[in-house]
Amino acid sequence: MITEASRVRLARRAWISDGSSGATVAPDGTIDWYQSGAPGGAVLAWRLCDPDGPAVRVGVASNTPAAISDSGEPQVLYLPGTNVAETVTRTTGGRSISVTDFVEWTPATPTRTRGLTRLVRALAGPVEIEVELVAGRRSRVLQTSRGLKVGDLTIEVGGRLANSSFEGSPYGRSAQRWRALATLDSGQDAIVVLCDATSAERPDVSSGEARLASTTSAWTSWLGGLRYDGPYEDAVIRSLLTLRSLTDRHGAAGGAATTSLPRRLGSERSSDARWVTLRDVAATVALYSHFGFEDDASAAETWLRNTVTQASRPWPAHYDKDGQPAPEVSELAWQGWRGSQPVVVGRRPFPAGPVALGAVLGAIGASTSRRADQFADAGPLSAAWPDLAKAVDGLADTWETPSVGHWESAGEKHCFTSDLLATWGALTKAAAFARASNPLDMSAAGWRLESREVAGRLSKLADLGEGALSLHATTDEADAALLAVAWQGPWPADHPVVAATVEQTLLRLGSGPFVYRYSEKFNDGIPGPDLPDLEATFMAVRALALLGRWEDAHERMEAAVGTISRGGPGVLAETVDPASGATFGNLAYAPAAVALLEAAVALSGGPR
Repeated sequence: MITEASRVRLARRAWISDGSSGATVAPDGTIDWYQSGAPGGAVLAWRLCDPDGPAVRVGVASNTPAAISDSGEPQVLYLPGTNVAETVTRTTGGRSISVTDFVEWTPATPTRTRGLTRLVRALAGPVEIEVELVAGRRSRVLQTSRGLKVGDLTIEVGGRLANSSFEGSPYGRSAQRWRALATLDSGQDAIVVLCDATSAERPDVSSGEARLASTTSAWTSWLGGLRYDGPYEDAVIRSLLTLRSLTDRHGAAGGAATTSLPRRLGSERSSDARWVTLRDVAATVALYSHFGFEDDASAAETWLRNTVTQASRPWPAHYDKDGQPAPEVSELAWQGWRGSQPVVVGRRPFPAGPVALGAVLGAIGASTSRRADQFADAGPLSAAWPDLAKAVDGLADTWETPSVGHWESAGEKHCFTSDLLATWGALTKAAAFARASNPLDMSAAGWRLESREVAGRLSKLADLGEGALSLHATTDEADAALLAVAWQGPWPADHPVVAATVEQTLLRLGSGPFVYRYSEKFNDGIPGPDLPDLEATFMAVRALALLGRWEDAHERMEAAVGTISRGGPGVLAETVDPASGATFGNLAYAPAAVALLEAAVALSGGPR
């Protein structure tokens, strides 16, 4: 029987995707979030965010008493080096089944069939299995020749389930339940396919094993190009696979797999994190290139080129995977995971800001072996230089304008100090590239002069803070975004201002190995406290490594990675409860994956 979504910790779910369609898989075999298409596409199963939404479970029949295995309750895990999930369930009498979930994928060509395949095999039979659909009582469920249809979600069965029929019954006070049963002997298989009823092509229920083999081979072959020799290989692999699973044929990684999962239980701290940001895509260019995935790096850099040449200025903060601005936020009439509301789609509009511009400038040539300050033709993004130069001119004119900051505050806008660091970095990178492109370019001199103005402002702020930077000029509160002072800003990593800022930030915002974005004293426009942030936590690891505090950096990295791996299959979310180790927020969260990978790169430069 389907376990209610609210009773399953978010971290215990796996995320499977081809970069376009994807689903969450709970350890009892329930898929309670299934989206067909990129952000803004059809959500076909959404019980994760609303108990009236549909969910589909494949597993041992609910009238079969399932035994707890020696290793504990069933866990969903990934096949090594893939985004293919597998759950093994053992029943009384030593009987067991495996359920293998995947979305067909090949890196070279876009997947044509937006469907999800679930292969069931009896490892030790006989064992009775079931396919179970739970949907709101008002949902219209239709029986088809091969299964069921509810809304635009189609469920088709094959193998030993081919001759099984679905039977419906009430489920609680406000839902309905449909089940199909079959008995498998040892080695026998059944197959279930979930797909979008509006899709012209669907996976063939008779070819599941072949598609599984090709998908598994594609993932392991892609990962075969990995260049990494460090102590955090499992976390690095899972983060890279997460980013690749969020990336479709256009080359841009989405921000997350889900929407509106709360950063803290019962709070209003939630957002639709699925949309693309320039900052994340720019980071993936350098990361893919560093870890050996040059084709993916080039595709991401090309996406940036196409987007910044087409986007209006100032650039929007969020995009769809086609490079178009994300729609404005609207609220859904869903109850939310464990009652946490609001549940929304879309993003509130605001400019991307200096962090994004600096990241984009840093991505010039990052997919190639050439450096942007040495070559005028340094990769796909260099062709967008005229548009980038206009964006830099705009930053030079407006850098003192208050903004939402690195963490996209919903409260009063400020001239955040972290934005000044990013502004200095953007102006400095732009001046270097302009000089390399044309030594007589007068823009370079102007940007260099403006960067000195920004550096002077930062120095004054450091003096006001007795040697350390703070959130903004009118407060001494800390900001985790200031950890970036270790890799961007007018001072080298061994400068006293850098050391003092990092130390003060960790002292004021740290909770064990984890780090809050900012303190509760700062009003970010959302009521209630937050939890420590995983992106900020890995930023702290990176900063400590760049300061040469290797032991502290490794201790934080080991603690953070260990907490995530103990919680489930290793899918990153947004926040972590330092007391319980439970993670919260949207799943497959790209900023956290990017920050983890950047921390791993920094740690690889020092002693283990």
